[in-house]
Amino acid sequence: MSRLIRESSPIAKKNHDCMACEFIFSEGVSGFGYSFLELRAIANAKKNMCKIKKGDKYINKVVEHEGEIYTFRAIPSIHQICLDYDLYWE
Repeated sequence: MSRLIRESSPIAKKNHDCMACEFIFSEGVSGFGYSFLELRAIANAKKNMCKIKKGDKYINKVVEHEGEIYTFRAIPSIHQICLDYDLYWE
């Protein structure tokens, strides 16, 4: 079970990997019936090599999972797609 410790939406001071992209691309893009706007967000993320660029707003969560503490960072539109299509494991 996971426990959320902290959540914020900061502006990136440097580039970060988008962890939500891992879930999108591991499931494959075809077959989900994504909308045009969702496909555009996915294409932009792929074009940027799944990076949160310096100056962009992003989702930042600190989570405890099975005794380990980790930071989850994601592009907001990609995170929302993962939530909408239930792509996250938990």
